[in-house]
Amino acid sequence: MRIISTSGSHNGMPLAMHARHYDDAVLPARYKARVTKPKRNRTPTGSRGVEHFAAKLTVAQVYGIRAMGDSGASAKATAEKYGCSEPNAWKIMKRILWKSLPEKA
Repeated sequence: MRIISTSGSHNGMPLAMHARHYDDAVLPARYKARVTKPKRNRTPTGSRGVEHFAAKLTVAQVYGIRAMGDSGASAKATAEKYGCSEPNAWKIMKRILWKSLPEKA
């Protein structure tokens, strides 16, 4: 196996391309293939809305926030009533968040 080194000095020589030849049996650990575990997804596939691990609102509360938005209430008043942040309430009112929840019939 041939490893090409381009940085630092090698055996006292200035920076340049140097080839190092190693037998696979004596290959340094830094050049061996690293086996890593796949990253674990924090949320199960398909969990949305109330099923999501970080959900703080119920379906009824989301419908209430949407209704207040449709009636012209401010995001600040809506957020105070339902105990969420103003940007969160505004995004729910504009249907940016909780898109997976269908419109109430």
